[in-house]
Amino acid sequence: MTFDENIVSNFSTWEFPSKYEFLRELGKQFEKILNDAKHASDDSCDSIRLMNSYLYSYPIMVRYFEEEKLSKMYEKDLVGALFMVYGWMPTTLRLNSGEKVDYRKLADVLAFLPKLQEADTEDIWQEVEDDLKKTTRRKKGANAKKGNLQTLKDLLGGSVVGLSKLLHFVNPSVFPIYDSKIATVLNKHFTSVRTYIEYAKWFEAVGRGFSCKEGACEEDSDWQRMFEATVKSFENEFDCKITLVRAMELFLFLKGRK
Repeated sequence: MTFDENIVSNFSTWEFPSKYEFLRELGKQFEKILNDAKHASDDSCDSIRLMNSYLYSYPIMVRYFEEEKLSKMYEKDLVGALFMVYGWMPTTLRLNSGEKVDYRKLADVLAFLPKLQEADTEDIWQEVEDDLKKTTRRKKGANAKKGNLQTLKDLLGGSVVGLSKLLHFVNPSVFPIYDSKIATVLNKHFTSVRTYIEYAKWFEAVGRGFSCKEGACEEDSDWQRMFEATVKSFENEFDCKITLVRAMELFLFLKGRK
């Protein structure tokens, strides 16, 4: 399957296999994870125990960020959520890199995040683009202006990985998690909000390609049924819904672990 080269060329020449080969490979990966989880013991290797921890905590965190909960958060709840997300990382979060936090900016971020849970993906990307335009470079003798996404990245210690995880839990259908394992597979290391967003757009475009028939962007019911059947046992075991974005990201993550 070939993707939009104008998008892909910015990141990597690596491509997913065809959508049906992707399903077969994903099924094999899920089967291995389930087998490891069922047979894990006290003397199991750390990587298996860590994967189990990730998988069992994932649905809990997704539910924490559901729309009705996010819209009712206060600034202190957002700070707690940032530390929760950073718990998925091997380092301790130094909130805002140890600098004093501007709670007015936290309030702005809280008002912004529910907009990323819109049903229409195009509306989400428009909100993101409008926000990116708010960030200006620091000028001599003046303070730089920041959009909400840049503020979030700063709050997360300047980590794009942390930002990607926070956005993924806000909307698992649109924003993929990005980390060192995926960077290894793609051979690209993102350090800015803009490069992560372009990566997320690429991911979403790939997902649309998986969900479309040849020559027409219509719902492919056969593909959808096969995808749901592939992930059903996985979802039942870990009590969570796997979006296509999550499945593709997990596919890359597992490749990176190898």
